[in-house]
Parts: sequence; structure tokens; C-alpha cells
Amino acid sequence: MVNCQVDKCGCGCTLRTGTIIIGVYNLMGSIILFITCVWIQNNPHLLEEFDENGNNIPEEEESNRTTLTTSMIISFIHFWTSVSLLLGVDKRKRSLLQVWVVYAVLFAIYAIIDNLSDTPAKMFTDDISGGVGILFQTAIIGALWIYSIIIVTSYSKQIKFGQDIEQQDIAGQRSYVSADNL
Repeated sequence: MVNCQVDKCGCGCTLRTGTIIIGVYNLMGSIILFITCVWIQNNPHLLEEFDENGNNIPEEEESNRTTLTTSMIISFIHFWTSVSLLLGVDKRKRSLLQVWVVYAVLFAIYAIIDNLSDTPAKMFTDDISGGVGILFQTAIIGALWIYSIIIVTSYSKQIKFGQDIEQQDIAGQRSYVSADNL
């Protein structure tokens, strides 16, 4: 098994800071997704699909409602796993970090499969750029999720071995006062 672990984030910040950034970003994303879903739910005309003659396609509308419901459920789960991630950083609890990691792995697989399921239809139509765009989007989404998972897992390993406190002491970001110095 390949051991993917890093000591710092790509931007140069500590793994703890990178994990916080990932948590906040995911939390904001889940809130924005939920608000968007509620807005679309309250504007049902946005779910209507029409063919080239302007006729309503009820099957597509039902499919869009299912997608909307799935998105709302995902946003709810995404919100709570992001809260778990941020609490895990704050409390230095690896189990809370691992909740997010498990969800992130499952979500990344789902997102990649979901994006790729549209690709064959778009690759063999008149406009091949749609399929190429989906492949490019899927590669970026997959890479970002994998990188985020590596950052959080690496930070979790630092907590396990107590290395996160040592790094903070060396960098002077956190100092501890012993009872003898009071």
C-alpha cells in the first residue's frame, strides 16, 4: 500500500492550518449548496425541461427533482462532516477527522462516477468539447479531493504521534505555561 503523507500544505502552511482551511471551505460549500437547493425548490419552474419544439418533458423534470433531493441530502451530510472536521482540529480528536476522511473518500468516488456518467453521451455528440470539459472538470475535482484527503490524513497522523504540538512550539505559534512558572 502506498503511504501518501506530507509535512506541510502546498501553500507552505502547517497541516493544521490546511485542515482548517479545508474544513471552512467545505462548510461554506455545503451551506451554499443547501441555500441553492432551497431556492430552486421554491422556484419549481427552474426544474422544467423543454425539447427543441418547446414541449415540456415531464421525465426530465422528475429527474431534476431527484437530483435536487440528492443534492440537499449531500449538502446536509457535507455540513455535518465539515463540522466534525473542524471540531476534530480544535479538540485534536483523530476520530472526528476520520469521519470527514471516510465521507470525503465516498463523496470523491461518487462525484467522479457521477461526472463520468455524463461523459460518453457528450463525447459522441456533435459538440465534443462538452465531454472533454467534463473529463477536465472530473480530473480537477478528483485531484482536489485526493489532495484534501492526504492533508487531513497527514494531520491526523501528526496528532497520533504528537508531532503537531512540537511543530507549533518550534514555530513559536503556541506556548505552554507549566505550573512551576506560575
